[in-house]
Amino acid sequence: MSGNIYCPKCGHKLEEQEDHTLWCPQGEMYLSVKVEGELKRLVINKPHLQPLSFTVGGQWFCPADAVVMHEENSSLACPACGRSLSPGLIHDLVELHPHK
Repeated sequence: MSGNIYCPKCGHKLEEQEDHTLWCPQGEMYLSVKVEGELKRLVINKPHLQPLSFTVGGQWFCPADAVVMHEENSSLACPACGRSLSPGLIHDLVELHPHK
């Protein structure tokens, strides 16, 4: 894939490994195939705002441009490009992807 993808948890550039998996060196975290695919689609397609039914909390970063995302109006969105993280993606990142 051309272009960069940034870690939603820390904003650092994700690195593609020899086996083509994505790795966050800052958080010592590999991404699952599912989460990697969702992040790539988000960066390429810029889907519509994803409403949330829960409060996320913490600091999150846009995977397309590494800008700090804002949690407001029931969504977690990038103020620069408008991309938002879906509830399922947030769940997978929190529950299945520990970040150092």
